[in-house]
Amino acid sequence: MLLALLPVVRAEDSRFSLGIVALGAKAENYAEPARRFLVELTRRTQVDPHPEEGPRLVGQDLAGAPPFLWLAVGPGEIPPDFSEKLQRFLASGGTVFAEPATLPEGREALRLLEERLFPGRKPGFVEPEDLITRTFYFLNEDTSRHLSALEEKGRLVWISADAPVLRNVLNAREINAEDALRIGVNVVIYTLTGSYKNDLTHVRYLLRRRKH
Repeated sequence: MLLALLPVVRAEDSRFSLGIVALGAKAENYAEPARRFLVELTRRTQVDPHPEEGPRLVGQDLAGAPPFLWLAVGPGEIPPDFSEKLQRFLASGGTVFAEPATLPEGREALRLLEERLFPGRKPGFVEPEDLITRTFYFLNEDTSRHLSALEEKGRLVWISADAPVLRNVLNAREINAEDALRIGVNVVIYTLTGSYKNDLTHVRYLLRRRKH
């Protein structure tokens, strides 16, 4: 009888969902690139997207946001309460990948948002040997140089790019389409698996892959 009182965990509850927040950008511009990214993510990895759920457009109130958010930042004033809600989201265990929607305006808006979110701190440039560069794909230095990240209690909570990534999945400009996909795949797999690849049992496998 005791077993009957335990909550039932459905497979759907643990599947990956992609939440997209457009801040100063048109959300509809990200629907198709995000759908394409999910198709490639599923094809290349063992990630199991939520059934019958494509990319989920999330409002600035972050209501119903999944644990992973892809944030596109465009030009314009950032609502003060959005920064506070995003801070609470990160503190509750969420992970954000942020990219500028446009250059150079979106890049500047993203920088200002980071200053509000992390006063007195600044995301650091991702080094070629950092975990995020080898979580699934090995990202070369030309690709990883686009990324910055900020760690909180042993995990990356904030990863940002200096150029659009999701948009380049379909229309490659600043970052070619394959590199954009690999950045996205690494970020998602890191979000789902954490630091398991820092375990020494993986070193031989990683070195063997690097030789090929």
